[in-house]
Amino acid sequence: MKLLTPIALDDYKRKQKFTLIKYLNKLDKLKYAHQSFELFSGESSVYSSQIEGSTVTETDYIRYKEHGVGKGTDRINEVQDLENAYKFAKQNNLTKKNLLKVHKISSATILKNNPDERGKLRTQNVRVGSLHRTVYFCPAPEVVKDEFEVLMKEAEELAKKELTINETFYYASLLHLAYVKIHPFVDGNGRTARLLEKWFLAQHLGAKAWFIRSEKYYKFRLQKYYDNLLIVGKNYNELDYENAVPFLLMLPWALKAGVEDKY
Repeated sequence: MKLLTPIALDDYKRKQKFTLIKYLNKLDKLKYAHQSFELFSGESSVYSSQIEGSTVTETDYIRYKEHGVGKGTDRINEVQDLENAYKFAKQNNLTKKNLLKVHKISSATILKNNPDERGKLRTQNVRVGSLHRTVYFCPAPEVVKDEFEVLMKEAEELAKKELTINETFYYASLLHLAYVKIHPFVDGNGRTARLLEKWFLAQHLGAKAWFIRSEKYYKFRLQKYYDNLLIVGKNYNELDYENAVPFLLMLPWALKAGVEDKY
């Protein structure tokens, strides 16, 4: 079954009202220096980690970067691991092999007690939710490998195609969504999904895509982010990507919010 399907593309185009090139051009006009990538990758890593429960703030991370405060602690290390993964992605093409490497890098601390799981597809059942409540039923481990192979093959094929800007945003968000739904690893799926979304954008739009502040936007609208993920379905065997548009529309809004610095 095709995962990166255009099934919701027409509906997306009808509801996506922004002229995306206008905001992308504004990113260009801001003239972010090359060294600014580290500032933005740090911000991305902080907010993406916060979505997963990290208590590290932007101020905490700046103090660590500038003065070494918190150096060596797990709470700082897991954010630094994720930033290292962003840096790796920026320097490498989006491929299955490189994504496994990204997961290995980003999960160094969060999976320090299970190092064999880093960069390896899960072979056990996992669940999404709290101790007392499951909000999403992930696919069984025996189907993860095939679904992951399909997803990454489609992502690599799309990375080589000429896409419109609207299509690029659509498929980047859909890749994020489909990846989360497969939940290919025992931990670190959300972090790598949000990185993967931006990585796909950068393959098509160039380096300025790394300055889209999507992770911050999602963190500031966390309940909406979770709700829109679940609209597609709460069980992998019953997903309906025709319902994906509310989630897919969050990325264009993130572009606009980041350029205008209005959250």
